[in-house]
Amino acid sequence: AVISVPGVTRTEGEIYNNFILCFEMFFFSVLHFYGFPSKDYERREGDREVPILGFWTALSQVLNVSDVVQDTIDNFHPRNSGVEIEGFGGVNLLKMDFSKDEAHRRIEEDRKHKARIASQYVIEHL
Repeated sequence: AVISVPGVTRTEGEIYNNFILCFEMFFFSVLHFYGFPSKDYERREGDREVPILGFWTALSQVLNVSDVVQDTIDNFHPRNSGVEIEGFGGVNLLKMDFSKDEAHRRIEEDRKHKARIASQYVIEHL
């Protein structure tokens, strides 16, 4: 960032970075405005469009964390101890019925498999 430019002090660099960030936020807010139009959340009533939900109902849904709490309970409950969670490249990173060493072995196996596929691709396309 700007802090790494020679001759610019750390404080000046932070000021420039914050200034650039303001423009960046404005740019992305415009993209969000067009990418997520409010028309998706409105309905027609006669000549005008009105929100599907009232302000307070929509706000209460935003602030409601019951779905997050339920997901947390579901994911960490002991009944899910044998459930496999797929990680990078299809390797099951979290399966509570094998050891940490086994997880590392599976990851290494997957890495070697991907390296073989990549080298075959290079050989075939040279």
